[in-house]
Amino acid sequence: MKLTIKYFILVLPLLIASCNLINPVGGNHVAMLMEIGSINTDGRNQKLIANNPAGYYFTGNYIINNYDILTEMNLDGSNLHNLLPTNLSTHDFSISPNATKIVVSTGTNVLSPGTNLYIMNIDGKGLTQINLPDSIINVINPKISFNDSLIVFASKTGLYKINVDGKNLVKLKGNPLDTTVSYAQPSFSADDQNIIYATYNKPSGNPIDIHRLSLKDLSDTAFYNFGSMLFTSLEISPQNILLIKSTGGNIYSIDLNNFNATLIARGSNAAYSFDYKKITYVDPDTSNTICIMDLNTKVTTKVTLNFPNSFDTGVYDSKLSVDGTTLLYTDSRMVSD
Repeated sequence: MKLTIKYFILVLPLLIASCNLINPVGGNHVAMLMEIGSINTDGRNQKLIANNPAGYYFTGNYIINNYDILTEMNLDGSNLHNLLPTNLSTHDFSISPNATKIVVSTGTNVLSPGTNLYIMNIDGKGLTQINLPDSIINVINPKISFNDSLIVFASKTGLYKINVDGKNLVKLKGNPLDTTVSYAQPSFSADDQNIIYATYNKPSGNPIDIHRLSLKDLSDTAFYNFGSMLFTSLEISPQNILLIKSTGGNIYSIDLNNFNATLIARGSNAAYSFDYKKITYVDPDTSNTICIMDLNTKVTTKVTLNFPNSFDTGVYDSKLSVDGTTLLYTDSRMVSD
């Protein structure tokens, strides 16, 4: 398998929890189940592809999915297979901007998360361990640079970068003096000269600021403050435009060359199309409608999903296929035992 298209990333927590409630559909326990579905952009052919996505990527004609075990499948849900040996539990992962490599943070089981770092080809071949010191644990949000030469990641001890061949480990930032703050979501700018990352409040888990860290002199600039607002993750285009996918119902783009922020839509969980000419996002007024906005004309098309089960809670996020004819999405619904 060979992929030559760009990638989409969404780190999606698996929302499964049960409680002893009176369940209106029968049974003693209720839980939230996540699903992956697809629908044509003209509203036809809505179908369910898979259950229980934890973190997933749409990569052209494939979905790479993580629920402890890293798997790959076709967009119709067929040909599901593992990409890692069964003794490695996936903690976090991402795909390179040109969709040729996968970087994975793993453990030997779910009780030892993020203790190792691996890189492989997009088809799962060429698996190579990147050796890290024992002092670096709980590796999260590993990202590959636009030129495929570097990896950046966060851990309990700070922000780091390392060559994809495992050489030249550099600690970019140590733990902040304020122990209530942590680092996460690091990504390379389009020219690979800066790291964009977010700070978080540990007790609440809420984001605080977005920073630009220069790899040339390690100067650090905080350029966006969230206040009490939330976001899912950050996505950078080859034009060096940062898309804040969700922040209090507002979707912003930020020019990383001058930090100018522009409110481009109202909604949540926005994502670039593969050619970066459009975005998709969830309509702010109804949870079963996906909006497709042309970034040049600002013309917006709405696609409404049909959820026949009254216990479906609506669409969570969406992404256009490479050819622009199909929307892939996740939704959540209540189930019972």
